[in-house]
Amino acid sequence: MTIGGSYPGAMSAWFKHEYPNTATVSWSSSGVILPIRNFYDFDMDIYQATSRSGPDCVSAINNITNYVEMAITDQLTPQDKEIVWNSFDSQGVDNGDLMWYLADVFTLGVQYGGRTELCNIFSSVANSNMSLQLSVVR
Repeated sequence: MTIGGSYPGAMSAWFKHEYPNTATVSWSSSGVILPIRNFYDFDMDIYQATSRSGPDCVSAINNITNYVEMAITDQLTPQDKEIVWNSFDSQGVDNGDLMWYLADVFTLGVQYGGRTELCNIFSSVANSNMSLQLSVVR
């Protein structure tokens, strides 16, 4: 049995098509029917949406992303790294996975109607002491 939604849904359907005797059942929920490699328009849509909340939102997302990336790659103090890991409750998580999660926070927040709240929260974090605010937001 293969199961998936969105892109994994497409994979589930493709798998069943390619290997009909390997999987008895395939369930594809909202399977993508026209996948696009390197779909930059999605990122542009998120950027434009956050821009509607003003330049502070775009700047805040950029500042937070840069801070987290620098902290987890040891470009800042060990205290900054610990604050990031603790803020996201992600001790031991792969750096790439944490950055993927952070990107999802922004994109899903915007995509599912939380742009204004997201921008307000992250703008307040980015416009103050980043390490202190991240530890408080948690």
